[in-house]
Amino acid sequence: MKCGWLGMCAGPWCAVCLLALVFGLLGGLLAALYGPDNEVFITSEAEEVLEDFLRSHRQKAVSAYELLYSDGEGLEGDGGEAPPGRQAFEEQYLLEALKRETERVMQEKGHASHRQGDEKPPLPDIQKKDAPASMDGQVEALLVQKRQRQAIRERVRAGKPLEVGFDTAVQGSHTAVQSLTVPCGEPLYQQHAYSTVPFCSPGAGPSQPCSRWVVDDLTTQAEDAEMMRLMDSSLEGLFHQGSETLLVPDADSRARLGPDGSQLTAELLSRARASVSRALNVSSLFYSGSLLKRMDYPPIQGEMQLDAEHDSVNPHVDKANIASYDWSALLYFNSVGQDFDGGELLFHDLDSDQLVDPVAGRLVFFSSGLENLHRVRPMTRGQRYVLAMWFTCSEVHAHPSLLSSTGQGHAQTYGGSNSKPLDSHSDGNEELGERKPEL
Repeated sequence: MKCGWLGMCAGPWCAVCLLALVFGLLGGLLAALYGPDNEVFITSEAEEVLEDFLRSHRQKAVSAYELLYSDGEGLEGDGGEAPPGRQAFEEQYLLEALKRETERVMQEKGHASHRQGDEKPPLPDIQKKDAPASMDGQVEALLVQKRQRQAIRERVRAGKPLEVGFDTAVQGSHTAVQSLTVPCGEPLYQQHAYSTVPFCSPGAGPSQPCSRWVVDDLTTQAEDAEMMRLMDSSLEGLFHQGSETLLVPDADSRARLGPDGSQLTAELLSRARASVSRALNVSSLFYSGSLLKRMDYPPIQGEMQLDAEHDSVNPHVDKANIASYDWSALLYFNSVGQDFDGGELLFHDLDSDQLVDPVAGRLVFFSSGLENLHRVRPMTRGQRYVLAMWFTCSEVHAHPSLLSSTGQGHAQTYGGSNSKPLDSHSDGNEELGERKPEL
């Protein structure tokens, strides 16, 4: 058996050779595992390449450790968890880098993967849509998650003043567009997603501040009633998690929504995108995901309930969880105080919380970064219907729209064939209703 490095790899045992080299056990290990008849040839050129690889990635490991733990806190960011030991982290990083490079070489040479199906990489696996796949990208994702947890710890606390963030409107009152500028949070995913897009990305200069907006009367009463009817029929037979039942309105859900339901949902997605673009004065804003959500109180029970205790109102930052999100939007189909109690949208600022009432026909949209940590207040009565949407400023990171597979309507507006993840093969946008029960 001959083993080399990269282009000199001559057999399916390259992974064994490379891993053994790292630990200085190549000859003895191969002899013990595969017998003395296997010859191993390690050229000086291969040794030099290996040394360069390890030197480069050790420096990356040092940088990754500083990025994640220079504040003296672990990944939970709560001050109660100590960072891992530096040496152990760097060795773990190097081993994972070598495994990945070995995997790449073996796949390039047509050999089967050496990584077992149930083997977990030492860095936490990021599985969401648009999640970074490279090690550097995953390190940045870990840092972003840490920043989100720190923001929750700092801002979500009892005793803060509660402010009503926008005038409460009654459908048909034609309330003007309302907006509020807020200080931008620390930028997220600047290194391994995409850079700020001028005139579109939140915080991209004074022309596009971080903000919150309300646009009332985006839908008619007839459209609201039809959407609630369509959602009830489309969500029938899907699994529930706590108070939530969800459906991703994409090409795969057309059968559930039906032709009329698909067309109406696509029309509302287009109308919402146009409203956001007009308010922000942005000509190019691309679709990055959507979700039809009904919340029930009390939660629906029965065999379709996956987790009755599931917390549906956790505070979160949209861009911290999906890197391509730049602007988030919510379109409500019924009203708090009339059709349900609780369920208000709550923004957690540093010194106060801001409450926004869900009102039928109301579109609420906001920049997706740390400045807009938010959650839904717990419900106490009724059903709450909403279409959640997310938009990106990056055309190459747009995702297909509801009608993209039919060639109709707004596919190109929402990205169409230009759809491309960040540096991952995961499409992420899971539909809770499609989950199968464990047998």
